[in-house]
Amino acid sequence: MIFFVYSIVYFLSLFLAVLLALFLIRNRDGSELHRYMILASITSFAWFIADFFTFINFRDLDIYLIVWRISFAASWSLIISISLLLLSYTKKLNIYGKTFLSFLYLFFAYIILFTNFIIPKAKTLTFPGDSSYYIGSAFIYLAVTMVAILLFDFYLILRAYLGSKNDREKSINKIILRAVFLVVLLPTVSNLILPSLGISFPRLAALSVGIFLLTVIYLIYKYAAFNIKDRIFDINTKVSLSIILVSLIPILLISAGFYSDARDILEKEELKNEEHEISIRETFIDAFLNTSKQDLFFLVNSSNFQGFINSEQGDQLENYKKDVVIDFSQFSKNRNIYHQIRYIDKNGQEQIRVDNVNGVVENIPQDRLQNKADRYYFYEAIDLDPGTIYISPLDLNVENGEVEKPYNPMIRYATPVFDRGGNNVGIIILNIKVGDMLQYIRTIEGPYTSIYMVNSDGYYLVHPDRNKEWGFMLDQEENNIFKDDSGIAQEIFSPKDLFQISCPNEECYINSKRIYLDKNVYFYLMDDHAESFQIDNQEEYWIVYSKVDKGALTSLLNSSLYYIYVLIFIIFIILVLISLFFSRALVRPIYKLKEGIDIITQGDFEHRVNITSDDEIGDLSLSFNQMTEAIQDSRKEIDKKVKLQTKEIVNKSKELEDQQSAILNVLEDVEEEKEKTALVARDLEKFKLAVENAYSHIVITDSEGICLYANGSVERITGFSIKEVLGKKVGTKENWGGLMSDDFYHKLWRTIKIEKKAFSGEVKNKRKNGEEYDSFAIISPVLDEHGHVKFFVGIERDISKEKQIDRAKSEFVSLASHQLRTPLSTINWYTEILLAEDAGKLNDEQKDYLKEVYKGNQRMVDLVNALLNVSRIELGTLAVEPEETDLIDLAESVLNEIKPQVSKRKQKIVKNFGKNIPKIVLDLKLMRIVFQNYISNAIKYTPEKGQIELTMKKQKNKVLISVKDNGIGIPKRQQEKIFQKLFRADNVRERETDGTGLGLYIVKSVVEQFGGKVWFESVENKGTTFYATIPLEGVKAKEGTRGLEYTK
Repeated sequence: MIFFVYSIVYFLSLFLAVLLALFLIRNRDGSELHRYMILASITSFAWFIADFFTFINFRDLDIYLIVWRISFAASWSLIISISLLLLSYTKKLNIYGKTFLSFLYLFFAYIILFTNFIIPKAKTLTFPGDSSYYIGSAFIYLAVTMVAILLFDFYLILRAYLGSKNDREKSINKIILRAVFLVVLLPTVSNLILPSLGISFPRLAALSVGIFLLTVIYLIYKYAAFNIKDRIFDINTKVSLSIILVSLIPILLISAGFYSDARDILEKEELKNEEHEISIRETFIDAFLNTSKQDLFFLVNSSNFQGFINSEQGDQLENYKKDVVIDFSQFSKNRNIYHQIRYIDKNGQEQIRVDNVNGVVENIPQDRLQNKADRYYFYEAIDLDPGTIYISPLDLNVENGEVEKPYNPMIRYATPVFDRGGNNVGIIILNIKVGDMLQYIRTIEGPYTSIYMVNSDGYYLVHPDRNKEWGFMLDQEENNIFKDDSGIAQEIFSPKDLFQISCPNEECYINSKRIYLDKNVYFYLMDDHAESFQIDNQEEYWIVYSKVDKGALTSLLNSSLYYIYVLIFIIFIILVLISLFFSRALVRPIYKLKEGIDIITQGDFEHRVNITSDDEIGDLSLSFNQMTEAIQDSRKEIDKKVKLQTKEIVNKSKELEDQQSAILNVLEDVEEEKEKTALVARDLEKFKLAVENAYSHIVITDSEGICLYANGSVERITGFSIKEVLGKKVGTKENWGGLMSDDFYHKLWRTIKIEKKAFSGEVKNKRKNGEEYDSFAIISPVLDEHGHVKFFVGIERDISKEKQIDRAKSEFVSLASHQLRTPLSTINWYTEILLAEDAGKLNDEQKDYLKEVYKGNQRMVDLVNALLNVSRIELGTLAVEPEETDLIDLAESVLNEIKPQVSKRKQKIVKNFGKNIPKIVLDLKLMRIVFQNYISNAIKYTPEKGQIELTMKKQKNKVLISVKDNGIGIPKRQQEKIFQKLFRADNVRERETDGTGLGLYIVKSVVEQFGGKVWFESVENKGTTFYATIPLEGVKAKEGTRGLEYTK
């Protein structure tokens, strides 16, 4: 059925390719785009034909190889033509691209068709759509090239889609993008990647190319795309389509019925043949074994052997023995199925043994004869009644305790020997070579049949995989049908002699036959301990069964249907030609009628349509001519009345001229207002387009936050469609919000609703699929003339990737800073040693150089420490270890540290500490860094003899800290950036080259970590006051890798 489905896909795709090619040829405008569209449709047609033949299971694999190579060359041509088409459509094709693609096409086309690098060999088709070929050494390069070209095509259309100028162009590019995506995905996976990995899977390239052709036809029909104005489905095309479909569908349905019936008949006949073949093997085995029984009794009852066992010691006995040896040898040579013929006396000693190895008969001399008293076949046969035969299990021959190699399958027939007095004197045993018998059983195997044979214990005697045979002889218990294929084992070991079943776990049928050995004999069986015992009234048997592969049968049927599908294809071509002929004949009068209408429309009422066909179109033509005559007569009457009325109009026109001038004045005023209105309308349209196509998420709500408008980016960013958002409160748990704290939302609402100010800040939201993301939101109130909030406009930008990039940068900075610390410490240490003259005396110039090195190294150490601090803050690895802290003591400690700097610059420190400041649970080290940065900045940017004022006082539930200086101040235009990372004001950089721009950023991060906030007041050239608030409730411990490093 899969083959039939593929056939329908190919025939319909062929039809689409023919339809598109004929239409494009008829309506081409000579442009490059149209040329490549025609090329793509023709190469599609050629590829569909070539690829369809790969579904035929050719018996001659050389022919099949040629078919596969032609198919691959056609597919390569199709990929190049589609790429040229898309390059031309997106206006990216130039002479270099043409040259490159042409060279690439010719290079790979030659390799595909004339070398073994791509497809060296074909193989038998296992199922319709299978990639039945072996891949060559360069296949991967062709596959990668094809995939790269297809991905490049997808990239071109994606860029065209993103850069669409209007809705129509965007809709066209969106449809093409989906079609190209299928062309990239389906062939890449099913036709290239999976075959490269050795995975069998139906090829889906034909389906994707058919969809691509259908997409092109749809775009021409729906949007008049590709600069094609004519209708693709005109009446001519519709008539042709109707004729083809009405004719082709019954043919395909009949073919489907024929295919189904043929498959059932083929399966039944094949199963009958398999049953017959197995029955023939059973007959052969029975005949083979019965012949061996007769041979055994013949040897026992031969005159020379009877004389031998009944003679006394002496010359007569030796003569009989020689005659018996001659009889055994001659018998072995003539029969050539016995590996050994032996006479063993009652003590287990071989007396006579004749071997036949590869047709060479040898009488074994006395010194090489062995005692077999301990072998199972001896003590099983020696005690049997006269005339009874012991049949051993079918196993491998063992010599000197080891399995003979190459394997020599044996079955042994033995019978006791009695003299004339009725005394048991020994046994005669035949070692029967059954290798040829097993090989004859294997001849049932075919391209879709596997043959198996198991013994009554389930071990394989015949198997397609020879390594699974003789498991019981080779200590390979896993090579047993009960372990290897328990589902089939349960069926074939059921109490039936002959049956047919479907495989439990595979797409196949099973024919099984149970073959019994002699029912009136004793049998030898071995358990896991290789002990022997006799079983009375038990049946020893073998089971021969075959597996018939349903898929292979279907492939055989598909091959046999080759001529039928070639015939259908020829019929299809004839149908196309017939449909074109009849459709043209049918619509020719309609076109003629249309031409007449066009002539009359241009004012030639004398023209008459000359259609004389005796049908509805002829009647329509006659009625049209009558209508034209009536219009002509009516026109004459109208012309007369027009002349009369014209005179009256001319007389009245003078009266109207005066009125006209007045009206014109009014119209000029109206026109002026109209132009202003049109200008406003155009501005509004531009604004709408800008908002609709904005990359940011934009919503407009009423005063209660209910969504009134949302642009397209809302759905792109959040995943919620516009319908799901409109009429609902935005930023709640029902859509993308609800992740921030209640305090955050209360503060936001108070800012925009009560204070009527714009809000901006980072917000964590969630998409419809539950994925959380970071965004930067700006929400502004829109006020009416009374100052009341009428709307809110919200603009949101997804900054998740920016956050990820910042984190990656922070991780890199952290890693790099850690790596720099060790060499910097080493430089610092060695410089101190040299300056201390521990390594030798230095002159003044050397000391000056070393001091500069030491200072520069200290600046690098400070920078590394600052970068480490920033990275720990941003990565969230900053440890907070709170302890009870006296802020006044901590401030005094920091002031003591910087006394040398203050003294050097002759500056004055004023301390204003409140008396009721309690101890607070803080991280002492982090708080010290806050004081250090505030105070050191004040010292650094305050001129000599300046004043610095440090103030601390309690305010309700917090402590306010301020550091005031009368230094250089901060320029007003740069004040909003002062707490940003790596920012330094212009006046600071001009005066002080040292500094990282990280200190205040770290202070802000630490204070906010404590739950406080920072700010400042500054006037350029007059001074600055920095503030920080610390909550009295203190901070909680936070795990992290390390705290912050000290920086100067």
